[in-house]
Amino acid sequence: IARQRKVLSEAGFADRAHWHAALHELPAGPDAAPTILIANEFLDVLPFRQYVKKGKAWHERAIGIDENGALTWKLAPALIDPALLPPGAEREPDGAVFETAPAREAWVSGLAERLSQAGGMALLIDYGHAQAGFGDTFQAIRGHAHADPLESPGLADLTSHVDFAALARAA
Repeated sequence: IARQRKVLSEAGFADRAHWHAALHELPAGPDAAPTILIANEFLDVLPFRQYVKKGKAWHERAIGIDENGALTWKLAPALIDPALLPPGAEREPDGAVFETAPAREAWVSGLAERLSQAGGMALLIDYGHAQAGFGDTFQAIRGHAHADPLESPGLADLTSHVDFAALARAA
């Protein structure tokens, strides 16, 4: 923001720019201007949850600490409502992974509400799939190479694929 403010100020446009940290901060009602939003690789970094099949149940995947003090994957006692799983979940093998992203869906729902009230358009560009399915898409990138997501927390870019069908329903 500071760099943008400086460049816009030098160009004589600083008084015409406003920065907002969240959609709900944008002016609403009669003062609302149409929204034009372009987001590239934004949705993939919003929080998501993973569930792993063990027996007939899908347990939430969590992060714990092993006997050496390192981060490790654990299965939490929390279960997902089977109605939230895609068709065929009962046929998936043990260890199958299902991902869901309520935070992404909530953000897109808020964006859709904003667009329906104030007008405008959004272009959301990201990696993902058109139908919900199974698979672990969580990954880390560090130094332009794949890395272990649990190694060196805070030093890698974390991402997962976007379920565009779920976002379309939320919108």
